[in-house]
Amino acid sequence: MPENVTAVAERPPRVPAGSEFTPLLRTVKGQGLLDRRQGWYALAIAVNALALTGVVAGVVLIGHSWWVLLLAPLLAVMSARTAFIGHDAGHSQIAASRSMNRLIGLVHGNLLLGMSYGWWNDQRIVRCSFIP
Repeated sequence: MPENVTAVAERPPRVPAGSEFTPLLRTVKGQGLLDRRQGWYALAIAVNALALTGVVAGVVLIGHSWWVLLLAPLLAVMSARTAFIGHDAGHSQIAASRSMNRLIGLVHGNLLLGMSYGWWNDQRIVRCSFIP
């Protein structure tokens, strides 16, 4: 007849206060990787505005012709860049003030892309807040 064997679980090691993420975050902040790059965004927005103006001028000048399709790849790239700028504005990564980020987001989302900036922010808040 076998003897009853009882296993005793060892106590888990003590976890230090804080998080394993804390040293990494300290390093990233120390190197300035989370600082706002307003000059870069100003240049990106200016380049986008010029390129989009160029595409619209090209469409008007070329008129009703199949040649206008040559502008489609440039318009696709500029649309993606515009969406990224709107996305970063939604995360308040561009300007220091919330109102300026909102204005940039509204111009890029609603005006240039035809997407509701308010809807996108509401969806982002719901998804980022939900942790299963």
